[in-house]
Amino acid sequence: TFNGHSGPVNAVAFSLEGKQLASTLHDRTVKLWDAGTRAASQTLEGHSGTILAGHSNSIRAVAFSPDGKVLALGSGDRTVKLWDAGTGAVLQTLKGHSGVVWAMAFLLDSEVLALGSDNRTVKLWDAGTRAVL
Repeated sequence: TFNGHSGPVNAVAFSLEGKQLASTLHDRTVKLWDAGTRAASQTLEGHSGTILAGHSNSIRAVAFSPDGKVLALGSGDRTVKLWDAGTGAVLQTLKGHSGVVWAMAFLLDSEVLALGSDNRTVKLWDAGTRAVL
């Protein structure tokens, strides 16, 4: 059990190697956990200031890149932001969905990210070029 959330958990994802777990809450908080010790290694709160600034709505989906270095967060603001999982710096913003992004997954060993939205579509993105495939 991973304890320490202040409200309902919206989404969770393990890094591919299984060392980290990310969990998102409705208040736009993202917790990064050490999966071995089950201790929170970082809490990214409110998406304001220098850590994860940018999402204007709650985080609905989360995925780690295959190498574990990038954390993708899908939001109710219809964007996906790619963050450096180590520093919390924003790397890119993917825009183009007309609905809330509810689901996502990286293709193994690539930068291709599949995004599912409540507008009844799944889009494939090249996270490196920010292009819809």
